[in-house]
Amino acid sequence: MTKWMRWVGACWVLALAGCGGGGDGGSGSGPGFGDPRNGTYLAYAANARVYELTVNFDSGTYRMQGNGIDVQGGFTAGGGSYTFGGTGNDRFRTATDLVVGGFDFGSGVTSFVAARQFVTSTAGLTHTFNGMGINLTGSTPNASRIFSSRFVGGTLQSCTDIVIYSIATCPSASVYTYALSFNGSEITGVDAAHNDTIRFRVARSGNLLVYLRAETPTGGVPSFRIGLPETAGLAGGTFVGASTLGNWATTMLTNTNYDIAGLRANGNNFADTASLAALAGTPPAGIRAGVRISDNGTLFVMQGSPLAVVVGANSAPTAGYIELTLQ
Repeated sequence: MTKWMRWVGACWVLALAGCGGGGDGGSGSGPGFGDPRNGTYLAYAANARVYELTVNFDSGTYRMQGNGIDVQGGFTAGGGSYTFGGTGNDRFRTATDLVVGGFDFGSGVTSFVAARQFVTSTAGLTHTFNGMGINLTGSTPNASRIFSSRFVGGTLQSCTDIVIYSIATCPSASVYTYALSFNGSEITGVDAAHNDTIRFRVARSGNLLVYLRAETPTGGVPSFRIGLPETAGLAGGTFVGASTLGNWATTMLTNTNYDIAGLRANGNNFADTASLAALAGTPPAGIRAGVRISDNGTLFVMQGSPLAVVVGANSAPTAGYIELTLQ
C-alpha cells in the first residue's frame, strides 16, 4: 500500500511528464520546446548573395552572417511583421519554413527570401515554374529577367528568349537544358552545349516549391532568381514585404489589379496602382503585367501562395526592381 501511494503521489507531482503514458513522446514539438520557427535559414538576397540567417523567436534575437558580414541583435514584433533592430525598413515576415523581408547587407535595405527545407533529389523536381530576377550589371539600371522553366528527366529546361514564352512554346534555339547533380540541397546544372553552369536550390514551404538562385555564374554577372510553380493566373490576396528600393509595403493583388502602399527607405509614405492583364502571344499563364500610374513603369507579377513576386520590365524606370512579399 505504501509503495502504491508513493507511486500515485509521484505521478500527481510529475503529471506533466506523462507518468503512465501520454504526453508528446519526447518529439520536441510540445509546449516548452521553443518556437517551431527557431533555427537557421539560408537567405537568398536580391544583391545576388546567400547568407545564413539564424532567428530565435523566444529570445527575440537574430544573426545574419556571410559574405563579409556578421550582424546580430534583437527584433521586435508589430503589425504582423518583425523589425530587425526595432526601427526602419529592415523587417521580415514568416511562413512555414520561410522568412521573407528586407535587410541592409551593407548597401541599404534590399529584399530576401530565407528557407530551411529543400529538395534533395530529382524525384522531387517534376514541375513547370515561372522565374523572375535581376542581373547586377554594375550599371544603372540593372537588368530584369522573366523566364519559364520545367524539370524533366533529371534536367532543367529554361527559356532564354528575349520574348516571354511558356517553356512549352519557347523556340528550341532559346531553350537551355541543364543536366542536374546534387550536393546535399545545392543543385548544379550544366548545359554543355552553351557552356553554362548554374547553382541553385529548390525550397519547400508546405506544398509550395520555390526555385532560389543567387550567384555569379562562370564568366557571367551576379544574378538573383526566384521561381514559383506555373498557375492559371493570380489567386490574389494581401501580401507584405520589401523591394530593391528599400521600401516596406502592403500589396493587394487580384487577377486584374495591383495596389501597393507603404514606407519608402527615407520613411515617407507612398502608394501606387496598376491594372493587370495576361500577356499577349504564348506566355506563361501564371504571369500578369500592368503599368504603374505613378511613372508608366511596366511591372510583371506572379504568385504561389504564400509568396508573390513583382519584377520591373527591362527598361527604365523599372529595370532591376523586384518585390518579394508574403501573405
